[in-house]
Amino acid sequence: MRGTVGDSATAGAVTESVFTDLPRTIQSYDPSEMRFDAWLLGVAEQAAIERVREIAPDQARDTLWALPPDVRYVLVLHHLVGLSTEEIAAQLGKTDGAVRQLDERGRAALQARRRRAAEPSAVA
Repeated sequence: MRGTVGDSATAGAVTESVFTDLPRTIQSYDPSEMRFDAWLLGVAEQAAIERVREIAPDQARDTLWALPPDVRYVLVLHHLVGLSTEEIAAQLGKTDGAVRQLDERGRAALQARRRRAAEPSAVA
């Protein structure tokens, strides 16, 4: 998470907010739907996304939200939360290779969008 939000203090603040809000958010946890660790990662993902919303340019945020949910989930967990691809694979019930492919697909989409944004506008 630190690599995305910029510094250890901010990453710590996001992590702290997840646990501070836990008494309120745990009411939404249903053990029949998912394991606790997967649910907690979802809560952390939401907190990281909220932080990105605060600091990311609109274009990058819009691009992230335009990605398929599984690609977005992998990008957030890997690059914002800081989980390894092996940890994400275990959470999603996918192979490490599948998670790596989702990560590559997401990064390629973000890079393509960044390149298009950097190109001069075509004048008709």
